[in-house]
Amino acid sequence: MLQAAGGVIYHDIWSEYMGGPVTITLDGTAVGGDIDLPDAYCTCTLAGVTISGHVKVGPHSTLAITGGVIHQDVQAQQGAAAVTINGAQVGGSVQVQNSGDVGMIGANINGNTAIHAANRIFVDRAFVGKIQAAYQAPSTWGGFEVASVADYLDGLVFARQLLVTGLPQGPFLVATTVRGSPEGGNRAQYAINWNLRVSRQFGIPAGRLTVIVDILNVINAAQRLQESDLSSPSFNLRLPVSIQPPRSVRLSFLYDF
Repeated sequence: MLQAAGGVIYHDIWSEYMGGPVTITLDGTAVGGDIDLPDAYCTCTLAGVTISGHVKVGPHSTLAITGGVIHQDVQAQQGAAAVTINGAQVGGSVQVQNSGDVGMIGANINGNTAIHAANRIFVDRAFVGKIQAAYQAPSTWGGFEVASVADYLDGLVFARQLLVTGLPQGPFLVATTVRGSPEGGNRAQYAINWNLRVSRQFGIPAGRLTVIVDILNVINAAQRLQESDLSSPSFNLRLPVSIQPPRSVRLSFLYDF
């Protein structure tokens, strides 16, 4: 079983053939590759996800897609138990072989979603960097330890999206630019994150106690991790959809015996 809420999976999600049925539930997760579940009687539930590749499930499987974007095909093999697509955008075709229960509510099965789709994938950061450092004080100073980690990430790429309404197939989004920068598309604000840890061990009669203080986002950066991509008069304001979490302090105790 795989469950994920939010976050990014940079590569494929797959199961080995004849490995037995699996259950996958993703909510608001971005997947940089495909979802491929070849075995029978699998269950795949996707809500508000972004899948750069295709989604395939095996015979007698259940597939439910609510919202989100599937950039390539959706396929359910012979005798799928139930396939439901509710308000999702599918850039390729939907192939369901002799399914007993197929429903598509507000789904966009339209070739327009493939416009400008063959560019940088959603999770392509372009440039990343990390610096790590650690120091242990001499015992005369108490033997405390200091660890520091600083990360740099380029912003997430996105394309400007146009909402098309008033057509028989229902509303859908069309990319008006390529996805990525500097190719002509867009990229959200870069992110810098610095985390610091200070710890010290204390010997006690029945073991050892370690006190740990973590300072997360030391500089209290508030970068725009994700920006609105919907075409409107306010598009150039680069309004944030997700902002970097603020500075926080975490106190931990570790007892060894």
